[in-house]
Amino acid sequence: MNKKSFFAIALLLLFVTAPVLAEQAGAPKDAVKTNYSSLSDNEVKERITFIQTRLEKTEVWAQVWKYGWIGLYSSLAIVQGGLVFADDDIHWKEDMITGSITALVGLAGKLIMPFTFEPTVAPGKLRLMPEATPEERLEKLKTAERLFRICAEQEYDGWAWLTHMLNFSVNFTAGMVIWLAFDRPWTDGLTTFATGYAISLLDIFTQPTNAVRDRREYLKKFRGLETAENDEPEFFFALSPMGFSAGIRF
Repeated sequence: MNKKSFFAIALLLLFVTAPVLAEQAGAPKDAVKTNYSSLSDNEVKERITFIQTRLEKTEVWAQVWKYGWIGLYSSLAIVQGGLVFADDDIHWKEDMITGSITALVGLAGKLIMPFTFEPTVAPGKLRLMPEATPEERLEKLKTAERLFRICAEQEYDGWAWLTHMLNFSVNFTAGMVIWLAFDRPWTDGLTTFATGYAISLLDIFTQPTNAVRDRREYLKKFRGLETAENDEPEFFFALSPMGFSAGIRF
């Protein structure tokens, strides 16, 4: 495969991943909205307590996950960038450059998509809201439900097939660079891809998902609804040492 073929593949991957960057589709929105005027003050209090308790339950882990991965990707980018000059071997330099750039892409993902991971800050926002009067409590409930929905959607996006495809594309491109652009053995490219994708999977599978499950319970308990995640088909994509799998789960 010549360089023209390589750049054609790279361009194709760009078109594949660009919509993913621009449109991280979350879980479908609720079919019906809350009729706040029909709620008693005790019902409002109960709902606020449920949401705040559940969000606070996973707040620390959400912060550890987000800032831990920001630190890890930053360290990988800096260390590998510095190690470029630690050895004169050309293959070493190529590996370090590719690894550093891939880590920077991972870091950008943590900082940009979305800029704020809502489960890390939503409990604090709710704690600061006053709830001394029925009116204040009603406003707090509206905010709490909105933040709960955002947390669930962001967690859902983090596990969705689009995220898997984005990570696959980035690491596949890194492997192609090692193999084709640097004219290395295909096994070197495979090693680069497998290492990077394994880190991406660890990132995905350590992400908190409590809000998705807790909000499903909330909608069932207080609205008599199943969440849209249960009603809509879910696409999935995953890679393993034995190959890859993809499909649709109902």
